[in-house]
Amino acid sequence: MDDSSCQSEDLLQRLARMQDHVHALEISEARHRQLEESLLQRTSQLQAIFEAFPDLCFRLTPDGTILDYNVGNTSHLYLPPESFLNKRMQEVLPPEVGRLFQEAFRRVIETGTPTSVEYELPMPDGQRSYEARLLPLSEGEIIAVVRDMTEREKAEEEIRRLNEDLKRRATELEATNKELEAFSYSVAHDLRTPLLLIGVIRASCSRNIRVVLMPRESISLGSSTAMPSRCGNSSRTSSICPGFRFRR
Repeated sequence: MDDSSCQSEDLLQRLARMQDHVHALEISEARHRQLEESLLQRTSQLQAIFEAFPDLCFRLTPDGTILDYNVGNTSHLYLPPESFLNKRMQEVLPPEVGRLFQEAFRRVIETGTPTSVEYELPMPDGQRSYEARLLPLSEGEIIAVVRDMTEREKAEEEIRRLNEDLKRRATELEATNKELEAFSYSVAHDLRTPLLLIGVIRASCSRNIRVVLMPRESISLGSSTAMPSRCGNSSRTSSICPGFRFRR
């Protein structure tokens, strides 16, 4: 009986341990499912964000082999996916652009810091400008984020053109202002002498006109020789104040 009791107790303990283990596994599985759902949700969110961004994203090996990509609109790709996946970027891009990326891959691997590449590609709608930012990942891979810079560069070029035009107009306006200042000074100088002469003549006429306009009675009371003594002879008065004559 003692042996049977011990065996029963041992079996019960083992069963209890198994139940605890199963319960722990159930909890672990539930947590795993929660983590998996959370990861899928975050992945979906990141996917939506990537698709909303106009940038192109490529996952690369250190030698430039394209492992994966993400883009909102496939028309922004230089080549269709089947033409570049699992191929080196240097092989699918034009030779001069491939050399730029080859050098950029080397810098990223050697320094472990981000780097950028600016280049142009012939696209169906014409030549377009791009900037690629390469970032190292902890797994030894590289992420390349490519942005189309064509419209931005066109806007910057238009701003530069407008600034140059504004500077040219400002220079022309400054030259015109200087010409106007010189002209104003010349006119003022040319008018100064005639105005001074007119002032002198006006003052002389004002002095003599008082004599010319004296009452007839006052003139007749004086001697005939007094008039010239007071205001000069008639020829002198006429020369100083033209248009006026002594009344006799």
